[in-house]
Amino acid sequence: MDDKKLDVMSLVKDEYIVETAPKAFFNSKKLRAKRYMKLVACVAIIATVFSVSPMRSWADYIVKKLKITINFNENNVNIGDAYETKITIPEDCKEVQYDNVMYLTKAYNSIDTLESDINESFYSWQTEYKILDEALLNIVPDKYARIFFDYDIPADGEKDGISGVSEYVYIPINGKNFIKELAMENKALSYCQFDESGNIELYKQNIEYELVKQYKSKKLDTQVIVVKEKLNIKMSDNEINDSDFDELYYCYFAKSGKVYMIQCIGSLDGACRVIETMGE
Repeated sequence: MDDKKLDVMSLVKDEYIVETAPKAFFNSKKLRAKRYMKLVACVAIIATVFSVSPMRSWADYIVKKLKITINFNENNVNIGDAYETKITIPEDCKEVQYDNVMYLTKAYNSIDTLESDINESFYSWQTEYKILDEALLNIVPDKYARIFFDYDIPADGEKDGISGVSEYVYIPINGKNFIKELAMENKALSYCQFDESGNIELYKQNIEYELVKQYKSKKLDTQVIVVKEKLNIKMSDNEINDSDFDELYYCYFAKSGKVYMIQCIGSLDGACRVIETMGE
């Protein structure tokens, strides 16, 4: 793996990557010239455990069903159900420690290779675009596995109003210790920056999250939650119109025992079309 091309929002240690949390990403080709500052957006995924039959024998063969919600501005929104999955852990995973958590991590050049390695399939966008760089597998032993990858959409390859797509797949390994990350909460911050003349400009930035759509997907036959990130920036006394920026949508659903978060840059209709073209 070429550590000279690593994502700046990933942890790098001993030439391996740990993707530490869902990130709010943006299309640098479009936004780099607009002096856009972005925060990491984290998602709270909370699991409640229920015991479910069938029982082939006691202990190891009890399937545990998980009710999945996101903590959205202090309100829990139901996504759907997932269940514990005993994935195959690749023997050549590397151990990386970050923030007192030990991860087993491995990078893949293709989704097919990743699926074969863990002996599990998952849904992905059925498109002509390939993954950008590598897909990352991160496993917190006895808790969960997380898969992350971006799609490589060129500057002139915008499709159906979408210019960027990123995917996270969460696989519960132990329902009692499933993901409990930070909540998706509205944020406000101030920062300053020097202009071309060396003068200091004060920026005030507000990020708000709005639940914009909740529907039953015909393709996936499951509920989909769509959250929009609303950005408002004030530079000194002048307000910057957030319509200058591409809109960012977070699409959540649970399917076949796994939890998905698909991030889309573009339009709401375009984000929904991405979901309706997901497949295994």
